[in-house]
Amino acid sequence: MYYVEVHRGLNFLSVDPLPYVQVPPGEAKVVLERLEVSALISGMFAETTQTLTFRNPNRRALEGTLLFPLPEGAVVCGYAIDLDGELVDGVIVPKQEARRILEAEIRKGVDPGLVEQVQGNVYRTRIYPLPPSGTRTIRIVYVTELACDGVSAAYHLPLAHAQAIDHVSLRVEIKKGEVHPELSGGLGNLSLAPLRDSFVGEATLPRGTACDDLLVRLPDLPHHLCTVERHGDETFFAVSSALPTPEVGWEPRRVALLWDASGSRSNIERDLALVSALHDRWPSLVVDVRVVRNVVDAETRSFAGLADREPLLRHLRELPRDGGSALAALDLKAVPHADDEAWLVFSDGQNTIGRGLPDEGALPIIAISSAAGSDSAYLRHLATRSGGIYIDLLETPAESAIPLVASAKDSLRVTAAEGCADVHVRRAAGRLAIVGRLSAELGQLRLAGAGAPADHLSIARERAVEGRLVARAWTGSQTRALAVVDPNHPQILELARRHGVVTANASLLVLETLDQHLEYGIEPAASRARLHKQYVAACAKDRRDKLAVASSHLEQVVARWQDRVRWWETKFEVRPPADTKASAPHPAPLSMAPPMAYELLAYEPMADEPMFDEPMVGAMPAELDGATGDAAPGGPPAATIAIKPWSPDTPYLSKLRKADAPYAVYLAKRTDYATSPAFFLDCGDFFLARGDRALGLRVLSNLLELGLDDPALMRMYAWRLRQAGELDAAIDVLERVLTMRADEPQSHRDLALALAERWEQTARAIDLTRAMDLLYAVIEQEWERFPEIELIALMELNRMIARARERDLAPPERIDPRLVRLLDLDLRISMSWDLDLTDVDLHVFEPNGEHVYYGQNESSGGGLVSEDFREGYGPEEYVRRRAQPGVYTIKAHYYGSDQQDIAGACTVIVEVTLDFGRPNEQRQVMTLRLDHPSSEVVVGEVTFAGLPTAPQDWRPGFRKLRRGMTIDEVASVVGQPSRIEGTSETLLVYELGADQLVHVVMSPRLTAVRQVMDGAVLDLL
Repeated sequence: MYYVEVHRGLNFLSVDPLPYVQVPPGEAKVVLERLEVSALISGMFAETTQTLTFRNPNRRALEGTLLFPLPEGAVVCGYAIDLDGELVDGVIVPKQEARRILEAEIRKGVDPGLVEQVQGNVYRTRIYPLPPSGTRTIRIVYVTELACDGVSAAYHLPLAHAQAIDHVSLRVEIKKGEVHPELSGGLGNLSLAPLRDSFVGEATLPRGTACDDLLVRLPDLPHHLCTVERHGDETFFAVSSALPTPEVGWEPRRVALLWDASGSRSNIERDLALVSALHDRWPSLVVDVRVVRNVVDAETRSFAGLADREPLLRHLRELPRDGGSALAALDLKAVPHADDEAWLVFSDGQNTIGRGLPDEGALPIIAISSAAGSDSAYLRHLATRSGGIYIDLLETPAESAIPLVASAKDSLRVTAAEGCADVHVRRAAGRLAIVGRLSAELGQLRLAGAGAPADHLSIARERAVEGRLVARAWTGSQTRALAVVDPNHPQILELARRHGVVTANASLLVLETLDQHLEYGIEPAASRARLHKQYVAACAKDRRDKLAVASSHLEQVVARWQDRVRWWETKFEVRPPADTKASAPHPAPLSMAPPMAYELLAYEPMADEPMFDEPMVGAMPAELDGATGDAAPGGPPAATIAIKPWSPDTPYLSKLRKADAPYAVYLAKRTDYATSPAFFLDCGDFFLARGDRALGLRVLSNLLELGLDDPALMRMYAWRLRQAGELDAAIDVLERVLTMRADEPQSHRDLALALAERWEQTARAIDLTRAMDLLYAVIEQEWERFPEIELIALMELNRMIARARERDLAPPERIDPRLVRLLDLDLRISMSWDLDLTDVDLHVFEPNGEHVYYGQNESSGGGLVSEDFREGYGPEEYVRRRAQPGVYTIKAHYYGSDQQDIAGACTVIVEVTLDFGRPNEQRQVMTLRLDHPSSEVVVGEVTFAGLPTAPQDWRPGFRKLRRGMTIDEVASVVGQPSRIEGTSETLLVYELGADQLVHVVMSPRLTAVRQVMDGAVLDLL
């Protein structure tokens, strides 16, 4: 494999920050108290070790997130965290497994450490706990390539902010070579002295001493510099050669410009400067502009030459930067104009929607980025495989980028290689940089293109010295190239383990005890020799114990399922609804009861309550086809389903509703709420509800821009896509969530339900088969955090099996036949949420006054609520085989959160299914938000009307009440109260039965209407 890249020059940013720790809002900043830096420079590479001690000034323990953007191409190859006063090294673990282990240990209150690659050159360390008024120390090791400008190279260490740190120490070691190093900046008292085969300098800095960034320069580089290192049983090489100036450059007449206008593109001034410079160099250049966000715009706009430069710049500047990025959906074969000679792709490479690379045609791609968080590996690979180049405008100003653009049509490339493997080639500012593996005693490379050496390059194994920097630098290039095509390529993890580097799918994890290592099957680091020996000895016994536990789990599931079947077969004696005037007759025996009709009622909005003009997207219409219609004479009425859309009362939504141009108002508010998932969720729902589907989906796609790898945001986005009928897009997102969170049953279940729904529409058998496999995976495995989730999955799996058999599809053979039985229901309610370590409870109030929830999970009439999930996600489920006539009220209660950061809004999805598992099944889905712990929302009501007739419902009368009414106005609507109570505020008490009361609160005018039912309170107003 050969990869050709363009690298940066010596344009360092003066504002490069030191690593910092993010803490929850409202907490005092965590302070970097001590910084120790050691740098080893060999050839054109440097290994930097930073040891950082952080102090938490707060009175409670925190989980800290340390974000540190590294130079482009950097490779993290070491991580340690202090345990009992000793820095303990981490080991390479698959990224998702490492994250799962970290979160499991945090829930136990212990303190593992983790460093992972977020995206591009951004890395993240999560530290727990940061003790109150205490410190934690971590050590990070990374390898970078020196920046160069053709005749010299340099190592840069930002230290401008070090004066705010109590203690700073620095050690620099430079291996002797062909160039004598020069030192500038730093701590002032740092100087180099020879020591064996190196130059070494050391210094310390007391707090408050101003200093400049440290710069180690290698001036007057030789024309050809080659480093060969032996690491283990492999040999790696790095070549740096001066490039001749190309004689003739490319003179483009027309180009296609792809403009990424997604929400993450916050600053575009460098991009616009390059566009302007293109016209300075080529005044007659015609530019055909196409725009990509969450979708690719069909329209192309063309701008001809220097006369159109200002309109072009104005057009690009005024394009709304909003939504996700669907780079993978691009078709670069479809060129806007037949005369276009190349693609200019301006993007940050954050491919948040979809996966993989776009389709490419014959034109070279010049990929250009200008953001610190750009995914340079993605853009570089996109460019180089087309014969183009990648330009980073943070490192290369516009005037310097123009010569690179001019050379793009004759891009540098490897044309022949002997004795070399997996070669990666870069054009730096005036130099050629190559890394690769030697597979023979003598390797030879021949290159072609602008600036290629006239002769072949030779690399001899006999020149190799012991070292690891080149091996780790090559590993970084190799794994990044593999990850762009397939993030889960097995070779990535293999190389990460072999060379100890962090990659897109491999992290460094620190565990403390032998039990932890055994529980997760993680071999301790070689540096912990005693623990490693104990681990090897204990592994065999631990494997036998785990097998015994796994074999008994299925039998436990079978026993629980048999209990559920017995519940379903039980004929419950239903207590009649409470009524002040007359008691309702008992229903007919269950085996003879006629079918019931039902209705999920919409609330009547108050006069001042916001309400969408049209039904919520995804809501079912008032009259349903198929299972509904006119009832037979004397039979139950037709079934209808309707629900009031979730309509939060927020200032920005109020402005949108009143605006003539709501999207302009949204864009104006976007900056203020740029980090708020609730803002994008609410505004996306607003546009969907008013029928502007394209804008609604665009706004919702910002949820993916907020978190580079946040499963909670991805789940939230997928739920809304599914509710909006965008099943393909929802399934793609849920596939990514499953990859990231395969250790959580909800990831399997969410994807299974979406696949089954798509099967219902398309009849693609592969979707249903996979859905059943995913649900059975939930059933087979034991989930310590989510007891009895297997029962919920079994209810859904058996529904799928029944549907499959109706179409002559066989379920997977591995499903235990003891678990196969459809349990159909009159009513099923399920509720899931998006926050981990968070408890949201499902409450159902039955017509006879019984309150069914985790504290009383069964009712006398057969209502059943599932196990209480207190550590996140759900689902919680209410089921009832035979519903009695009357109203079922559904409430969601945000009970609390054990997250280490301050818990915020929780997004909840509620599904109400009528005739579950039957041919006439109907389903309503609703997404809502609970803003903070202790908040609760009445989701809706299900009304069953049938024979015998239910007593007259008192609710509609009380729902006609409005805030601000007087006592006389209240009495004119609902009559005189049973009694009046209260002192500071007046309470009108209406007794509606032995177990039901309504309180109308007056102070002095009406402020609230509450139903008191089985010890719980429901707000009716």
